[in-house]
Amino acid sequence: MKRNFFTLFFLVPALTVTMGCSIKYTSSRIMPNAAISPEKNYFVLCHEDDARHIDLTLVEEMNAMGLANVTSGFEQDMPDDTDVIVLFEDRWMWDITNYLLMFKVQFRDASNNILIARGQSVRTSLARKSVQIMVQEALLGLFNTEAEEV
Repeated sequence: MKRNFFTLFFLVPALTVTMGCSIKYTSSRIMPNAAISPEKNYFVLCHEDDARHIDLTLVEEMNAMGLANVTSGFEQDMPDDTDVIVLFEDRWMWDITNYLLMFKVQFRDASNNILIARGQSVRTSLARKSVQIMVQEALLGLFNTEAEEV
């Protein structure tokens, strides 16, 4: 009887708490009649206070996925021939160390600011990965790239 009480009182809540801390979620969507084309010019808009240079990681991953005309910088640095503006949002949490909790990316038409595509990767502390992996996860669905889980 005491053994069952111990199991119910201590073990079940402990398992519930630890299993609930490991979440991985990715999503992506390309709007109807829209495409991410290698012929277009992309500009990744970076944040002024981004000491981690996530914009450069995003440029590298977009290049690796077949987009050759990708640059990054601040809004005033955007070339006139930009077709698509790429915006991103990063949310960080602290659990012993800082880790990237959520990464969102949006592709917007430079001429009218209409959303073309969006992607997102979310990982909690026990499922954390590097910035590069989370950027890859957010982009994979947008590029229809076949890949195993990263």
